[in-house]
Amino acid sequence: MFSKVEESFESRSTSGGFFSIVVYIAISIAFFAEFNEYLKYRERHEFSVDNSLDHKFDINFDIIVNTECQGLRMDIVDRSGDMNKVKSKIVKEKSDFKIKNEYSQPRKKLDGDQEHVHDIINLSKKARRFNKGANRNSKGQSACRMYGTLTTNKIKGSFHITLINQGYMFSAPETSHNLTHIINEFSFGNFYPSLINPLDDTFQITENGTNGKSLITNQYSVNQNMIEADFFNHIPAGIFFTYDVEPILVKITEIKTPFSKFLIKMCSMIGGIFVTVGILLRILNYTSSRVVKPDSHNSSYSSILDKKNPTKADLMTPSNLYKN
Repeated sequence: MFSKVEESFESRSTSGGFFSIVVYIAISIAFFAEFNEYLKYRERHEFSVDNSLDHKFDINFDIIVNTECQGLRMDIVDRSGDMNKVKSKIVKEKSDFKIKNEYSQPRKKLDGDQEHVHDIINLSKKARRFNKGANRNSKGQSACRMYGTLTTNKIKGSFHITLINQGYMFSAPETSHNLTHIINEFSFGNFYPSLINPLDDTFQITENGTNGKSLITNQYSVNQNMIEADFFNHIPAGIFFTYDVEPILVKITEIKTPFSKFLIKMCSMIGGIFVTVGILLRILNYTSSRVVKPDSHNSSYSSILDKKNPTKADLMTPSNLYKN
């Protein structure tokens, strides 16, 4: 270690003090900016073919239909012809039917503290909970809320809600039912907080009796088609979700800066600030010394050739010796 420089060898100036303050401010700003960057996480997205052997996946739904529960049925059938029994896997309850303003708005992203993978994984570990706020004793509740999670084959299929007297066993058409519906949630797979599902918080109004909507959807995009219900041509009234699965796998990897790299960057940054400011200070001192020159007439030391104010050196000249 170098010993401390004595004060007699130090040269203090206004410019030096100013640059010292600039150095401390620059180092503080750089440190906090780099430390904030060190705390952040970066995500890397990779796309590949999904070759997993798991042939099952979940369908999560929370739908309110403007029809009483006893008049609705729910079925799910896949491409293999397997029809799953969903009676014991869903919950039906009476509910009010109110279309709020936020239902027509697209789903917003979560806050910044929930965008990283580690936060998303922690939230996904929590069990999926559907709000159970319906008051079954209230009067005037003519709508039906159906929610739950269904496990089905990982192939193309159809998930639909139809009237009990229509669908597979046809009878007389019903024109008094209203299939206007609100979709609070419709998603696939495990709970993933930052995933934006296109059908979440949306609604569809039925204007012509039992005429419904056919919604062809999957996890990433939605196409909707309107088909009029025709009892005689075996086109039942209902809400249909036709989904297809693409073998695409998105891998999200979380990357964090190592602490050793953070220290190296900080040391190089601080050293660079000191070197840069030192060079600027030397250039400033050199420029000021070349521009500002000392005035010899204002000097406190007089010249030996100044006859008006003789110095001690004048007394030692030969002429003065002869006079004495």
